[in-house]
Amino acid sequence: MDTVFEPISKFSAIALTSFLSAIAIVISSNFNFWSLPNDKIERLVSGKRVILAFIIYFFTQVLLVPGLYLLWLKWQGRPFEKDIDTLTQAWINIYALITSTAFLIFYFFTSKSTFIHRVIGKDLFKNFLFGVMSWFIIFPIVATVGQIINLIISYYFPEIYPDQVAVKYLKKILPYPTVSFWLIACITIAAPIAEELLFRGFFLNWLLQKMKRWKAIVLSGVTFSLFHFSISQGISNIELFISLSILGCFLGFLYEKKQSLLAPIGLHSAFNSISVLMITMSEVNYQLPQ
Repeated sequence: MDTVFEPISKFSAIALTSFLSAIAIVISSNFNFWSLPNDKIERLVSGKRVILAFIIYFFTQVLLVPGLYLLWLKWQGRPFEKDIDTLTQAWINIYALITSTAFLIFYFFTSKSTFIHRVIGKDLFKNFLFGVMSWFIIFPIVATVGQIINLIISYYFPEIYPDQVAVKYLKKILPYPTVSFWLIACITIAAPIAEELLFRGFFLNWLLQKMKRWKAIVLSGVTFSLFHFSISQGISNIELFISLSILGCFLGFLYEKKQSLLAPIGLHSAFNSISVLMITMSEVNYQLPQ
């Protein structure tokens, strides 16, 4: 029976999110949400600094922190195990994300003061709150597209395809309160700050020196999506790529609209926070006795 009603439930979800999207677009249009200011601002970032920012971020996560863990094992006289347990891997990921974010923030503040002020902008709390509230406009649109892609994929590939790597990983960690707290803090605070610094603060500002604004916003959004690709996600990469590309474009749009990185950080943090909340609630409901 579930397979009979599954398409109906998906059509219902699409109808609901489409309706919410239409309402959000109409209301936001009345408040001039979709307009952008004139692009007459000097960007002041070189390609070398952009490349170095990406190197710092990924070197710290992929090599530095895991390397320090191996040195610690050697110092303790412990053998290295190829299959690291879930909790140990979680702590390594937490330390890696916090460290890479801290290094990236430090690197950002070594930039020219004019570039720093250009990226951060003014009215920080107001812009952050604007980004958070934009979730109510942007989420229904992203969700509608995601549901449509999901329905198409389900038609051609009816077998269940895997969760996003981050979702699957979070579900494994939820039974452990301490590590869950720090992992959720990284997902909702550290990751939005680091990724917005990389893709909007550095990369988008550099692209805007090379091409027209909308092309730069789209390219930065697509690149942002590609960095979330994983072979283990299988066919679900299609839905994830399209949804995150659209989200990435909205993040770039918000940055340009408010001329402040705090706006996309607010939206990014809201998306991650509500996603974590939904995953947590679904896991709790799943574990409750029927």
